[in-house]
Amino acid sequence: MSWNLFLVMFYGKALIIYILGGYLLIRYVKKGWLRFDPEVMVECRLKEELRKRKKAVNFSINLIVISSMIFIICSFGVSALMDIPIAVSKNEKTIQGIVVKGDNVKSSNKLECYSVVVQEKNDSHLHELELYWKNGIRKDDFIKVKYLPHSKTGVVIKYYGK
Repeated sequence: MSWNLFLVMFYGKALIIYILGGYLLIRYVKKGWLRFDPEVMVECRLKEELRKRKKAVNFSINLIVISSMIFIICSFGVSALMDIPIAVSKNEKTIQGIVVKGDNVKSSNKLECYSVVVQEKNDSHLHELELYWKNGIRKDDFIKVKYLPHSKTGVVIKYYGK
């Protein structure tokens, strides 16, 4: 996979998540999906108290849901946004090293994302990365990768084998 194709895939996914998350957030704020209705509750001592505080309970529920949605959207996208200047200026990181550890390393002829730890050749620094590659990455393989430093996602440029 080429670096440019990787960037299109990576930022396309980020854009889709932002658009979908933004749409759902705006829709939720306008219409509100969760409404607390004490009338459908089973009889209990709190029913009358909750009926009196219906607006406060609705506000609390909506505040929790909206805060959760914003956190989920931002947790994915902040690192992608921080990497935009690096991708535009073509200052991405390139390293060569040995694959020390990985959780999805047995595949062939199928483009997949692999979670691996690469030990750098020069200074033995460990990099935990999400790498896209089509022919499988095994432990002890020597690879050259190009990645975005904040999102720790990249592509295998050259595969040297064992």
